[in-house]
Amino acid sequence: MSTEKKSINLGIVVWLNLIIGIYNMYTYQQDNTILNLFIGAINIGVWVFLRNNSLRIAYLKGRLNR
Repeated sequence: MSTEKKSINLGIVVWLNLIIGIYNMYTYQQDNTILNLFIGAINIGVWVFLRNNSLRIAYLKGRLNR
């Protein structure tokens, strides 16, 4: 699979992480469980660091060089 195709697939996963993160923050607000806050923050953090295509490609190339 090419790097560009992997980047597109990773982009879909990153947006899914954002949706799950927002849902976990909502669940934290409703139930006040620290686990939902932690998981939501991690999911939103993944979206923040991999939200644009150039960062995703750099991440994928870094994984290939290891």
